[in-house]
Amino acid sequence: MAGSDANPPIDVGDGFLMRRGYVVASCGWQFDLPEVPGLIRLYGVEAREHGQPLRGRVYVQLQAPEDVADFLLSDRAHQAYPAADLDEREAVLTVRDMPDAEPEVVPRSTWKFARVEHGRVRPDPRHVALDGGFAKGRLYHLAYTATGAQVIGLGLVALRDCAGG
Repeated sequence: MAGSDANPPIDVGDGFLMRRGYVVASCGWQFDLPEVPGLIRLYGVEAREHGQPLRGRVYVQLQAPEDVADFLLSDRAHQAYPAADLDEREAVLTVRDMPDAEPEVVPRSTWKFARVEHGRVRPDPRHVALDGGFAKGRLYHLAYTATGAQVIGLGLVALRDCAGG
């Protein structure tokens, strides 16, 4: 969380486990945490194919409690998968008012991979901006091609290996 202590004092409790020969270890397994001091995250290696970063289809759902000019392409400020091509023609943005309603395709000419800063639209592969902004409460879905992915699922392996398992 904002203002978190990156090096908090260690509270090992009353030492019960240590007096019995155990070691207590903390391990971050989530790779996409926000850049917030004090969070334990996995810094994994980038997955590659033939030496190049992976590319693949990503699908995100976006909804805001108030009107917004743009969205980060992730939930709760987590690290977003960047768009491989800011002008991707195959990228599709839809909108609906209810989860089971028929989606409406938002014309590609009215949105872009960008963020709005001080009223100016700036290209950004991790954000999407819509002309006139996104309406509060509406459900937006975006399917696009992203690039880059970390090898994940290794946090527990690392913990096992450091524990001698």
